[in-house]
Amino acid sequence: LTNSIKAFKGKKEKWAKDWQGQLLITCGAVAWTTDCHKGLTQVAEGDKSAMKKTKKKQISFINRLTDMVRGQLSKIDRNKVVALITMEIHNRDVMDKMIRAKIADPSDFMWLSQLRFIYEPDKGAHGMCHVRQTNCMLQ
Repeated sequence: LTNSIKAFKGKKEKWAKDWQGQLLITCGAVAWTTDCHKGLTQVAEGDKSAMKKTKKKQISFINRLTDMVRGQLSKIDRNKVVALITMEIHNRDVMDKMIRAKIADPSDFMWLSQLRFIYEPDKGAHGMCHVRQTNCMLQ
């Protein structure tokens, strides 16, 4: 997971081809959680457009993935990217609902009720990914 998260920061096309589908979805969920938490924190600190900027970044990522699907991909890579697009569209829709509901704090129930993937690279031998929803946590 650590290496896939590092690769996520590079070219998305290479990342999507080089890593297994479940790692793609997990990395995407970690990135989405991190971005949304950061955006909500910025809104709470007074930047009212932070979540809209975060959603714009999400849409740009989805557009890059859809461009990949329109190109030449192996059957396996196409299936991986289509699955990732499905998850990322859901994430975009959640962001849209939070923006319309004027969620302005990372402690708001609408945000806490989402599955949030938090990666802690310094925990355990290979890092630790926690999945949280409301007050529940899965390791």
